[in-house]
Amino acid sequence: MISNAHNYYIGIELSEKFFSFVLSDNKGNKVKEKVISFQTSAEKETRNTTRLIKELSTFLELCKEYNPETIGVALPGHFDKQSRTILTNNPFWKTFTLKELVDNSPLPIYFENNVQSMALAERIFAECHRDQNFAVLHVGRGMFCSCIYEGELYGKNNVLAGEIGHTISHPDGELCECGKRGCFQTYASEAWIIKKSQILYQNFDNTYLRQLADTPWGYYH
Repeated sequence: MISNAHNYYIGIELSEKFFSFVLSDNKGNKVKEKVISFQTSAEKETRNTTRLIKELSTFLELCKEYNPETIGVALPGHFDKQSRTILTNNPFWKTFTLKELVDNSPLPIYFENNVQSMALAERIFAECHRDQNFAVLHVGRGMFCSCIYEGELYGKNNVLAGEIGHTISHPDGELCECGKRGCFQTYASEAWIIKKSQILYQNFDNTYLRQLADTPWGYYH
């Protein structure tokens, strides 16, 4: 049996809305956590590698008594080993380089898609999933489905595996970020629902949305 608090690890999640840092032990127990939120326009301007490295350095200092061994980073896309960038249809992350982070990390660092990371966490730490095949469907800015098959990530080396959001549900639908029309995520993802809600808010005086918000933009302006 593996004991708690035997080893410690740093986890990072990158999002358009935040940078999240966590220290956990080898059983997945959270020890420390820090979340950097980006809400105002000025804060959003600091969503870059330089800010990430600075915040990581600060968090590592807070965790030094635990001697963390490695760093794992959950990405809103896939890691391109050659360019050290994030493979994604989101234009913001296409210019977000991870090379400087790799070069300046004092610990071994590993990258994985955020939904793949969720599936692995379920596989390792959830008792009910250790010996089962299962899928994790995540709906956020986009949509992605990660599958565990016979204890391993299915299609790990195929970046198209799991891209359920880009399944075409209406060939003559709206233009998606990927360049195709009528992708499923243009109807059901968070970003597109917000986008269409903003259009309704701006063009219809009798929409119920006006009872829920004072402006069509809110956080996403």
